[in-house]
Amino acid sequence: MTEVAELHGWVPQGPLFPEDITKVVLDARFEISDGKLEIMPPPSPWHQYSSRDVERLLDARHASALSDVPLLVGDSGRRPDVIATSLTREEIMRKRIRTATPDMVEVAVEIISHDEDRRRDAVAVKRDRETKAHEYAQAGIAEYWILDEVPGDPVDASVEIYHLRDGAYVAAAVVRLSALVSGEVQIPMRE
Repeated sequence: MTEVAELHGWVPQGPLFPEDITKVVLDARFEISDGKLEIMPPPSPWHQYSSRDVERLLDARHASALSDVPLLVGDSGRRPDVIATSLTREEIMRKRIRTATPDMVEVAVEIISHDEDRRRDAVAVKRDRETKAHEYAQAGIAEYWILDEVPGDPVDASVEIYHLRDGAYVAAAVVRLSALVSGEVQIPMRE
């Protein structure tokens, strides 16, 4: 992770709280966890295209889908790659919502980042697969998606869809993003 001193911007001194995610001004993607700033690498083109495809899919299924919106969950300030909400665009804009709370979020999506050599960052993988999954489940977010690269396919993504059941996520499906985008496969509905 990058040291904050190396970045251009402003960070409050002392421990950070989830709501500080809207106050920190940095030229970097970041989250707040356990009172500390976590700097994220810039998204790759694959990450950006996958995010855009998911946002369109979820926008068609829910009232609105948004990317890079701060989400306050427990003691953390997260920035899921995409969220789907039941709020309409008009409600979001009229209320000037800049930060989401779990009660607004129906689906949270995280995209596992890779470096230029297609290697995964073990810390980021653990954060997305374990830490965030636990935080989102505890917050009551009904559905969680994890996107990852498909080995041997530099374009497509694997989409793992989890549904919340009894306070924990249960695997509902693993599908290709291209199959969801083409309509070949439908998004499994929650029970």
